[in-house]
Amino acid sequence: MRVLPIVHLGCVLACLVSDPPDADAQADCRPPRVMVVLDKSSSMQTGTIGGVTKWNIAKDALGQVLTGIQSKAEVGLMTFPRPDRCGPGGLD
Repeated sequence: MRVLPIVHLGCVLACLVSDPPDADAQADCRPPRVMVVLDKSSSMQTGTIGGVTKWNIAKDALGQVLTGIQSKAEVGLMTFPRPDRCGPGGLD
């Protein structure tokens, strides 16, 4: 099922922030840094699962994960392909 990578993303992010260091170590530690790379290719825009686009499924799943970790991690987001760099049938 195509939703597996999205679920996997949630598990990875949850594992990164679910076991914080003890109180003494927390004073010296910064939150973990996580970079999320999200597929925004045409197949995500046009492909559907249960009548919902893959993009909307991924976006909603990411929103749930981010709500769950809130201030426990520094999170960056990048999408690919970049619209100005790659089109159907083309490469960077």
